[in-house]
Amino acid sequence: MVVNAELRFPLFNVLGFGTGFYGIFPIEFAAFVDGGLAWFDDDKAWFLGGNRKPVWSAGDELRRNLFGFAIVGVNLVRPFNRPQKDCYFQFLLIPGF
Repeated sequence: MVVNAELRFPLFNVLGFGTGFYGIFPIEFAAFVDGGLAWFDDDKAWFLGGNRKPVWSAGDELRRNLFGFAIVGVNLVRPFNRPQKDCYFQFLLIPGF
C-alpha cells in the first residue's frame, strides 16, 4: 500500500522572476510526503491485527524537463522511521512523456 501527497509549482513564476508560466527559467519546485506499508500472511499489517506499521518520509524537490526527452531533478528527503538516518539527497533522471 502506498500513499503520496505533493504540491508542485513553477519556482520562478511564484517568486515573480520573469514572465510566462515558468518565469525566467523552466524549473519546478515540489514538497512531498510519502508513505508505504508492505505485509504478507505471516507478518500482517497493523490494521489486520499484525505488527507491521507504515513508513513515512517527506522532502523537497527541484526538477527540470529536458525538452521532453528526460526529467532531471534533485530531492532532499527526510525518512521519519529511520532514526539513524538524517536527511539525504537523491538525484533523478527519468524518461520524459
